[in-house]
Amino acid sequence: MGWGLRPRLAALVAVTGTVVAAAALGALVLVLGHQLDAAVDEGLRARANDLVAATIDGDLTASHHDPFAQVVAPGGRVVAGSVNAPSTSVLDADELRAASRHPLTVVSTLRPLRGAARLRAERAGRYVVVVGTGLAEFDSAGRRLLVVLGSSLVVLVALLTAGGWFLVGAALRPVARMSLAAKEMSDPHGQLPEARGHDELALLSRTLNELLERIGALLDRERAFLDDASHELRTPLTVLRGELELALGDPDPASVRRGVQAALTEAERLSALASDLLVLARQRGGGLTLDRTDVRLASWIAASVHGLPAALRLDIAVDVVGDITASIDTSRMERVLINLLNNAMAAGAHQVRISAFVDGSGDAGRETTVIEVADDGPGFGPAILARAFERFARAERGRSSSAEESGAGLGLAIVAALVDAHGGTVTADNSSTLGGARVQVRLPSLQMITVP
Repeated sequence: MGWGLRPRLAALVAVTGTVVAAAALGALVLVLGHQLDAAVDEGLRARANDLVAATIDGDLTASHHDPFAQVVAPGGRVVAGSVNAPSTSVLDADELRAASRHPLTVVSTLRPLRGAARLRAERAGRYVVVVGTGLAEFDSAGRRLLVVLGSSLVVLVALLTAGGWFLVGAALRPVARMSLAAKEMSDPHGQLPEARGHDELALLSRTLNELLERIGALLDRERAFLDDASHELRTPLTVLRGELELALGDPDPASVRRGVQAALTEAERLSALASDLLVLARQRGGGLTLDRTDVRLASWIAASVHGLPAALRLDIAVDVVGDITASIDTSRMERVLINLLNNAMAAGAHQVRISAFVDGSGDAGRETTVIEVADDGPGFGPAILARAFERFARAERGRSSSAEESGAGLGLAIVAALVDAHGGTVTADNSSTLGGARVQVRLPSLQMITVP
């Protein structure tokens, strides 16, 4: 099993801190080493300058007071030197010739200086002055410095690891609280504890709570949909079963025929309800296909009105401005018209006007074709108007006086689904010039043909 987020982040902090600290300490060691070398060279240069000045003045005994010095004559003979300096030259012939031309710094190994030593040679008249210092103490100090810095690095890494662990834990504590609350949450309307502040975790907690609110609202709508669908299916099924049971127990053929006819009516109602639910399910799943045909709206609306069922007891007027052609699924759009007319009749309307015109006031000047159905009924009540196109949204008694008249509550929802499948929109209001409700269907990408 992989590491959790907290160990990974703490390890990342520790590794990053270790790399940075090691790089910083390495740079510090280099700087200190360079400064130490510079200090050694500066000390040798000062000693050499003093000894050169004394030798030029003829004072060869000045070398006796230096910690390590030689005054070398041409040919390599040592004419003076400090007590612990050897009697032979510490420089070879080539180094002496080079030192007679310019100052020379040499690293060598000398027993009197206990190992590695740094020498500086400069010309002093006819002589060459050599001064030296042992590097053993400096090397020992460097090693001690490395031990101290290495120990400091270990302590620093431990502190970084511990600090990273606690800091990451503190930063992730709101996430842990949200995770625990989500694990124990049983109510879809519950809320996660929100992190304080305005950082990313606070934004995440607020976003998750907003998501939970949307999910809760969606579940409420789905639950209401299932409850309403169950209720709508239960009623015709109960009637259907009762009619069939009566028909089976009634010896009168006329009564049996009436019972079967009533059962057939309920079966047709069930079939229509199942078809409506299927249309809505396909539209929500993106599987509602269209068989588009180019039609002229004036002739198509007239033909659709002429073929309406006789049960639609309405006085219908058609008003189409211009000769408009549209690419629509005629059967789907006929369903839209029938549902809108059924809605008007269920509301108690007697007169309906179907209008069609092109509106150029859309976004970016885009033209849309509007199909408008207006009636002289009582209009939509305030409570139903805001949710008229929701599934199973029922009108109050002022708009529909009985359950039979209101239907299953899917008529306008089917309208919205079919119009959406055409890429359009549908709106409802009570601004009909006939005094009742007005429903406008707006379809894009339609072409208007100007007839001379």
